[in-house]
Amino acid sequence: MIDIDKIPKDLRNYLITVTTLPFWYISIYYFFNNIYLKNDFILIGSICISLAIISNFIASIIAITEFKEKNDNANLFQFEIVIFSTFIQCFWLGFLIFLGYLSSKLIGLKFEYYGFLIVYFSGFLAYIPYASRFEKNKKNK
Repeated sequence: MIDIDKIPKDLRNYLITVTTLPFWYISIYYFFNNIYLKNDFILIGSICISLAIISNFIASIIAITEFKEKNDNANLFQFEIVIFSTFIQCFWLGFLIFLGYLSSKLIGLKFEYYGFLIVYFSGFLAYIPYASRFEKNKKNK
């Protein structure tokens, strides 16, 4: 069995972050199926990787604002922040994919991929001011 504690810290964080790539792949397959007809897997892979990087950056900002309440020395590469940001991404992506699937099966409304991306990233970006509000309240006390 692989001992996670023996893996270098940066490599471990990158490997944990890679777990979001299948969710992006599924979302492209389900909401942007035209790209699969071209069989251009380099394009699909590059879209997945770029969206995962952007999403990881935004989720890490949210995780840092959440963890700054407990620890003022929180940084981007702490194991807890990487786990929390990856969990946020996987949960939000899974929820939106499931919601899109249900809406197409129950009411016949199918999301377009650009609309899916707008909903995904606006959900993250709408939470950042909410999370930073707690940090401002902590400084005022």
